[in-house]
Amino acid sequence: MGHLNFKDLSRMSFEKLVSGLPLINPLKVCENCWISKQSRTLFSNLTTLRSSEILQVVYSDLCGPFEVPSLGGNKY
Repeated sequence: MGHLNFKDLSRMSFEKLVSGLPLINPLKVCENCWISKQSRTLFSNLTTLRSSEILQVVYSDLCGPFEVPSLGGNKY
């Protein structure tokens, strides 16, 4: 249940939708659970351009191609 939010975990516990799930108090959670539940901040729309010419900054993937094909048989 590590990816479920505290509201839904509390609801599942309160409505006894899962057997053995204890009541969850979001204020008393271990540090690792608290960190894993944090949402990231949004990217700022005020970023400055670092390039002054076309193709001065190039973004690309740094890994691959993978040896193991996907379920559809494609290699990325």
